[in-house]
Amino acid sequence: MRRRILGVLLTAPITFPLMLTGCGSGPGKQTAAGAPPSADAQDKALKFAPCMRDNGVESYSDPEGSMMRITQEAAEDPDLKSGEEKCQKESAAASPGGS
Repeated sequence: MRRRILGVLLTAPITFPLMLTGCGSGPGKQTAAGAPPSADAQDKALKFAPCMRDNGVESYSDPEGSMMRITQEAAEDPDLKSGEEKCQKESAAASPGGS
């Protein structure tokens, strides 16, 4: 029993920091796969936010990199769903190949 406790105490300072290394990236800096966001994704995100505001969701915030953040106010806006549908269609139409 003492050896087990001693083993845990000796390995904890090494294993705990290693477990936390996956949590070190900031928002919008990398995708889930660990690669930086593509310029295309950033461009689409930058165009999507103003489109949402133009379609009635005034509180829709600008993206951080390619990451979109929806505030509580924007989420409760009655125009959110129709704005998303319209802006997604416009984004798809502007993309090469239409998707």
